[in-house]
Amino acid sequence: VRLSRVDLRPVATHPDRAGGLDCLSEPIEAFAVFALAVAVIAAASWWDRIRATGVSLESFAPTLVTFLLSVLTLAVGPLLSYVGPLHASRREAVRSYGDVLRGFVRSLESGWIGGATGTPSPVGDKDSSHLADADSAYRNLCAMRVVPLRFVFLAELVIAVLVPMVPLIVSQLSIDALLGKVAHAALGVLPF
Repeated sequence: VRLSRVDLRPVATHPDRAGGLDCLSEPIEAFAVFALAVAVIAAASWWDRIRATGVSLESFAPTLVTFLLSVLTLAVGPLLSYVGPLHASRREAVRSYGDVLRGFVRSLESGWIGGATGTPSPVGDKDSSHLADADSAYRNLCAMRVVPLRFVFLAELVIAVLVPMVPLIVSQLSIDALLGKVAHAALGVLPF
């Protein structure tokens, strides 16, 4: 949070599409290991309660959802403090790049179609490679995320929380029902 109060100057066209701040989402991967450990402990505890008291697995669903939402909030919450600086950077860059590129494209158009030489462009010569470079930079700008987060890390968090629950779910199914579901998924519709 203190880092977000620093006078950040994100580069809106940075190839990481997060203003150069994408590296701030990397600690989420380490947090996924912690979430996995806690989920394993929770699954083991729930298994003991299911075996000892006969309580159903469905009774733990609200706790699991709360745990998953808490993990996501703890992991992603600090990154939300960068929304303001990243959004401001993107907004300013769209305006600035739009002005420069508008002039460049008009210069290209007059040079290619009208044959006029015109004034030199701040982007470069009037050839297609400079237009492709300008297009690439503008596409990076338009694709910029205002939260410096790689969504693959969110998937890792969800998987880390849910994988330890698989044995619990499987334990609640009978062998016949389990084999039927596997066969149904693998082979299509079969009467079981």
